[in-house]
Amino acid sequence: MDMLSWTQKHPQNWSTLEVLDWLYYVAEARNLDVAKLRGEQFNSVTGKELCEMTLSKFLERDPEYGQQFYEMFRRLVNEAQFITPQQSEVNPETSTQFTDLVNALLSSTSNDEIMDMDDTTSSKCFLSVGET
Repeated sequence: MDMLSWTQKHPQNWSTLEVLDWLYYVAEARNLDVAKLRGEQFNSVTGKELCEMTLSKFLERDPEYGQQFYEMFRRLVNEAQFITPQQSEVNPETSTQFTDLVNALLSSTSNDEIMDMDDTTSSKCFLSVGET
């Protein structure tokens, strides 16, 4: 299975395996101690469910790294531009561009950075249609 298949679709469409692939990708890129990562707590989480999770839900699943994963995921969803397949032909560069965005977000986010998000309501992912 392609470990970067999550880069080819909107997060709300990620499978449970793609959610885990993303978690471990971020952990590796941020040099987090994967022995402390509680990936099993995300084992059955789909992309749609991940989109609906609040900061407190991320922290419940992983007290050590939950905030970092939440912040990275919110930034990814807010800063990425998703194009519906009907509007654009499949482009092999899309996956690379998405991965480049993730890497840029990873390198620009400090461990102490806190996003100003309201944790009382779930933050859903919304498909934004980009222009080519």
